[in-house]
Amino acid sequence: MKIPYLRDEFFICAFAPYGFITVSLLKLFIWEANKLKKEEILKNLKLDISDSKFRKYVRVGLIKSVKNGLGYGKGVLAEYPDNTIELIYIIEDYKKMGFQLKDIIFLLFCDGYDINFEKLRTHLIDHTEKMLTDIQFMIGKLSERDLLEWAINSYLSKAVRVKQPGRPSNEQLQELENKRLFEKQKIEYGFQFMNDFFEQKEFGRTSLLLFKHLGYEKDLNIKISKNLLSKENWIKNIKNSSEDDYKEIGKLIILIKYYYKFFLENGNDSKVYNRYVLPIKTLYKNASFKYFFQDPELIKLLIIIFILEPTWRQNLLMLLSLNDNVNNYDDLKLLLPPVLNFLDEKFVSEGIETTNE
Repeated sequence: MKIPYLRDEFFICAFAPYGFITVSLLKLFIWEANKLKKEEILKNLKLDISDSKFRKYVRVGLIKSVKNGLGYGKGVLAEYPDNTIELIYIIEDYKKMGFQLKDIIFLLFCDGYDINFEKLRTHLIDHTEKMLTDIQFMIGKLSERDLLEWAINSYLSKAVRVKQPGRPSNEQLQELENKRLFEKQKIEYGFQFMNDFFEQKEFGRTSLLLFKHLGYEKDLNIKISKNLLSKENWIKNIKNSSEDDYKEIGKLIILIKYYYKFFLENGNDSKVYNRYVLPIKTLYKNASFKYFFQDPELIKLLIIIFILEPTWRQNLLMLLSLNDNVNNYDDLKLLLPPVLNFLDEKFVSEGIETTNE
């Protein structure tokens, strides 16, 4: 008697539930095995971290905890990921560099650590409200020329000065004066840019001169979305942002880091680099911004923009991940060179200009 042929679908239907349960139990076992209690963490640290300081890190959102009930009337047990000790060392390093805890949470987020997203959102709301108030105040002072001049000169006295000991030469004095004029014009254009953005709801010719002043010579055709235009929408959208939003933004920032590292290690002779990356790099340098991945203010601003523009964010994520094929830096090193070569050849064949003119 022949045994009937058993199709693959039979096995899938019959055994998949058991496989799912097994995998779920395995994941739960691994998660339970990888969790640490606070006492274990403090005992194994090679730093003098008090119980109150540890709880403060948790309260601010730098360290994420998982709380489990112990039963009726027995309280809860808080446990922490297995990389918490490593995380505390990084927190202490950032503190030595002068960063405050409310900024360190954004640096850790940028580094790819699993922080408390609800706390991150709360810090972002507080920062955005203060930033909008400050910008509104500065815009209100634009008409007060004497006050504006004082603010500009106060900035220049710190930003432009002789760093070498001794009396400066005529060449050094001229260089300082040129830098002073450049910085002064940059600030004035910057004020005008903010005024156009928040008050006029559009970019005028004067405000767009800011980009040219900073070395971005390409034609600009900036269209502002309603979300970006409305200051009220900024707070509303941040309050409504979800953990999935921040996970997507975190992945995007990590990808930007990969690209930064790739071009740093592999040179910049690509036509794609010259056309798209170099102009932004020049603008960034002339704007006197700090190293992006250790500048909390720029990180916060980028997160805000990504929250306000989810469609743009998702399109950029697909572009940089090469259609979701880049999951780590090794993937990028393998996949990006042939893509760049293909685009370089396409630029040549179609006569597309790739210099920053």
